[in-house]
Amino acid sequence: RNGQLSVRVRVRNESTSPVTATLAHRVLDQGVPALTFAPQDVSVAAGETADVVVVADWPDARLWDLDHPYLYHLETTLTPSVGAPDTLTTRFGFREFWPAGDSLFLNGIKRTLRATSCWPPTGPMTRAAIRQVLLDVKAGHNLAFRLHTQPWPTLWYDVADEVGLLIVEEA
Repeated sequence: RNGQLSVRVRVRNESTSPVTATLAHRVLDQGVPALTFAPQDVSVAAGETADVVVVADWPDARLWDLDHPYLYHLETTLTPSVGAPDTLTTRFGFREFWPAGDSLFLNGIKRTLRATSCWPPTGPMTRAAIRQVLLDVKAGHNLAFRLHTQPWPTLWYDVADEVGLLIVEEA
């Protein structure tokens, strides 16, 4: 709703000396830079952590939707004053889900949350098999899938992002 991307990073210094490093972020849209944050220096005392938050306006980002699950990649690079840089890539989609009165909204669109659930699989499944299960769930006119009785393998969450299905975790 704010047309912004906020990135929160926790930097941990596990060494016995203070460390200064440069933190840089860029968003890739199908491998092409779409948004770049100004690099930021961060100093972390020995054995401590530092939380760094950066915000950038991005009013025209493509939103993740149930019918068009658009995904970006955030590339975060931490370059210490001494040593090799460390890079982490995080896949994400722009989606905001909120209640208002007795209604639920996904990216500003009122949604009736139709969902189903099942027991976890008893053995490993391939990405293609998981994809087919989740596409079958969507074909049943469901917008969400509740993962019953424990966190499931991360691959299920990844594929749900790709096919446009909301996941409801069991509390």
